[in-house]
Amino acid sequence: MGDFNDVRSSNERHGSCFNPYNARCFNRFISNSGLVDINMEGYAFTWSHPSASKMSKLDRFLVSDGIFTLFPSITAICLDRHLSDHRPILLCEVHLDFGPIPFRFYHSWFDIDGFEDLIKRSWLSFSHSDANRMIRFEKKLQDLKVLIRQWIKTKNSDISSNKHDIVNELREIDKKMDRGEVDEATILKRFELKNNLIKINDMEATDNLQKSKVKWAIEGDENSKFFHGIINKRRSQLAIRGVFVDGIWCSEPDTIKDTFLNHFAARFSIPPAHRFKLSFQFQKGLTSSQAEDLERSVSNDEIRRAVWNCGDNKSPGPDGFTFEFFKRFWDLIGADFCDAVNHFFLYGAFSNGCNSSFIALIPKVIDAKFMNDFRPISLIGCIYKVVTKVLANRLVSVIQELISDTQSAFVAGRQILDGPFILDEILHWCKRKNKKSIFFKVNFAKAYDSAVEEGLLKGIQLSGSTFISHLFYADDAMFLGEWSEGNLKVEQAAASVGCTVMNPQFRYLGVMVGHRSSSIKAWDDIIFKLRGRLSKWKERITGKKITWVAWNKVLTAKNHGGLGVSSYFALNRALLLKWVWRFISNDGSLWCQTIRALYGQSIDSHPTKCIRSLFWYDCWIGDVPLFAKFPWLFALELNKVVSVADKLNGSLADSFRRDVRGGRESHQMETLNSLLASVSLSNSFDRWFCDLTGDGEFRVKEVRNFIDDLTLPSQSEPTRWVRFIPIKVNIFAWRARLDCLPTRVNLARRGVHVDSSSCSLCDSNEENVHHLFFCYDFARLILRRICLKHCRRTQQVMTATLSKKIKKVERSEVVDFDVLDG
Repeated sequence: MGDFNDVRSSNERHGSCFNPYNARCFNRFISNSGLVDINMEGYAFTWSHPSASKMSKLDRFLVSDGIFTLFPSITAICLDRHLSDHRPILLCEVHLDFGPIPFRFYHSWFDIDGFEDLIKRSWLSFSHSDANRMIRFEKKLQDLKVLIRQWIKTKNSDISSNKHDIVNELREIDKKMDRGEVDEATILKRFELKNNLIKINDMEATDNLQKSKVKWAIEGDENSKFFHGIINKRRSQLAIRGVFVDGIWCSEPDTIKDTFLNHFAARFSIPPAHRFKLSFQFQKGLTSSQAEDLERSVSNDEIRRAVWNCGDNKSPGPDGFTFEFFKRFWDLIGADFCDAVNHFFLYGAFSNGCNSSFIALIPKVIDAKFMNDFRPISLIGCIYKVVTKVLANRLVSVIQELISDTQSAFVAGRQILDGPFILDEILHWCKRKNKKSIFFKVNFAKAYDSAVEEGLLKGIQLSGSTFISHLFYADDAMFLGEWSEGNLKVEQAAASVGCTVMNPQFRYLGVMVGHRSSSIKAWDDIIFKLRGRLSKWKERITGKKITWVAWNKVLTAKNHGGLGVSSYFALNRALLLKWVWRFISNDGSLWCQTIRALYGQSIDSHPTKCIRSLFWYDCWIGDVPLFAKFPWLFALELNKVVSVADKLNGSLADSFRRDVRGGRESHQMETLNSLLASVSLSNSFDRWFCDLTGDGEFRVKEVRNFIDDLTLPSQSEPTRWVRFIPIKVNIFAWRARLDCLPTRVNLARRGVHVDSSSCSLCDSNEENVHHLFFCYDFARLILRRICLKHCRRTQQVMTATLSKKIKKVERSEVVDFDVLDG
């Protein structure tokens, strides 16, 4: 802690020069040291010039990640400076009580004995007589939550006590084993206690997984320290320990809640009556049949599909239940659930108390101190989610006919990156052509309730009749126009609307546009995000000091002997090729139209309807052009650039300079006729064909795998992967097959000092993979028992490689193996 006399980013200085090189060195020092910068509450700057013309954040606390495990509520507070030019900073724990914790369902409860019976018995016993089916369903959920709270409180107490007793019993048995005072009954008792402890630990790991909100986590992962680290770090980042109210730092929970309530109540209030209304007639609309289809009665099957389309572990609303709960007990609760949803479609409104929601405040910036620094996210209830999902599923069929091409996302077949890419291309085009233009960026969530009569009369003319006047994405919009006297004046427009003149390099939809991609500064945001994901505290928990397997082997596909992680090199190329594919396939998107308008029609995709597809030169049938397959016939061709359509509409020999003779010419003619016998031309447009999967569609995954196969090493034997056993067991078997386990022989080979390379169990042979798993007497006994139970040819399995020994076993059989291993 203390005065480091340097800052980490430009927003930590005001009125003085920012040195990016020093900031990078300081950040590198923090990262390499594995330290975490504690968020600072209160004032933003810790040092100030007496005139307040220069201010910087020079003082901070840098701690190790382990402190969050010991003190989850730790924070730093910047106090008043009084006579000094530095503000004192205080490291302390802040416990704020914002009220009772809402009910939240945890998936580990499914595995507790008696839980299913509790739900069935309780739900069938509820007898609410409300005529409103939605209110009746909500009351049942409320009563069920009360019973679950009481039941799980007792069960958690019993589980905690049971775990403590199991640990004590295991400790006593281990003491007896150490003295050699155990019999077979005691060993069996230890196996039983161990399995019970594993079940309890699995439940805790499931809770940690659900709390951590890690989408890539693996079921059964027991790295609880890693998940605790994620949970504690996220809690520290998301915690609200104070906010500035009228320039005064406030940390009282009641005042904070009232301040946020008033702020968002004003934001979500009904607009004033004097709000301007723009008269606009929509150019697109629905037919009567489409409108009737949208308003049709909802069926129970449609509701069920909507429920199954919702994520199992999404953050719940006020009801507290996840969709995994409703899916598990759909046969019991499904009828009441459908009745509640049908009530909305029957009356067109939610009943009072049934559409309540939580507002979660997510910090938009580091060290959020003002109300505008938080992004509100509404957590709605299950009924609300299903109703919106049903409506969204219905709109999918007609949304293409309603939304214009300027909307770049939330529509199937459109890409959210189209908007930033189009803007970036137009900006570069305007700079290169010295074309005067204007860009007006509007965020409707922050826009003023006013309008001016002057505005954009037309957009930017790119080529011919191609104009782009605006781009939309939900509440963000970009208006584009040409700079002219008849259009608008930037300074006057900015002053009248109340906004500022924008820098030519700005952020749109989270992407910086207007930068030169070759500039390092253009990638600062991405580098910053990657550094946050690759923090040192994660590396120390998950990393290994010895690299046992070459990284290229880990990246290699499983069918080539690797783990199938794949490389970023292949992913990057595959994603870039996706945009090339979009362009050459001419998908009709606004991005493709923009590229063609900016760079000319000479950049074209494959011709359409075979009118311009070249018979001899294009790979329109097979992987090789026909001129290479049939060189003797190509030599006879007079029109070398004849199209496929013209060639197939007549006789193949009509455009030859002479008749086909015997020998090679006759043989190639017969082969060509047989090849074209099954070809028939349709009236559909030509399209490019991706030949990796056989269906002609381009998929990033397939291209990524194809590039990996070309660039990564390949082994003759594929990786044996059994999905019925834990992933870590599969990885262990893979490492054993590669002889990459930390045996004494391998440790000595890598320069690690070991007293002896002899086996620590038998002290008669060298400790290597072959000896430990196939030659050691106890290992042979285990394999023999497995082979007698699962294999007919024991001797063949004993002498094969480890990858061929692992067979598909049931979960109960894995437990037997664990018992033998104990």
